[in-house]
Amino acid sequence: MQSLDLIRIECHAINIPSYLPLDESSTVVNYAHTHVGDLVGLLPQRADMHTREAKGIEAYDRIEFTHCRHSDRAGRLLGPGDLGDETGD
Repeated sequence: MQSLDLIRIECHAINIPSYLPLDESSTVVNYAHTHVGDLVGLLPQRADMHTREAKGIEAYDRIEFTHCRHSDRAGRLLGPGDLGDETGD
């Protein structure tokens, strides 16, 4: 079975103005279905950023999205056993 769920977003800079000391810039964000408590949602898993300056200096950054927590409308963090009806009824 095929799914049309988002799995990756890629962003590549084009037409970078010549007055900026930047030759290249790109960002890739990978997504996956993730359990947070009793809930399952499509959340980012990892983001990678790459830049190359005009002088040839390259930089790589990676962000790992881990330890997601669920919170209620009041902003309180909830654990797996705390996820119930949050409608306030």
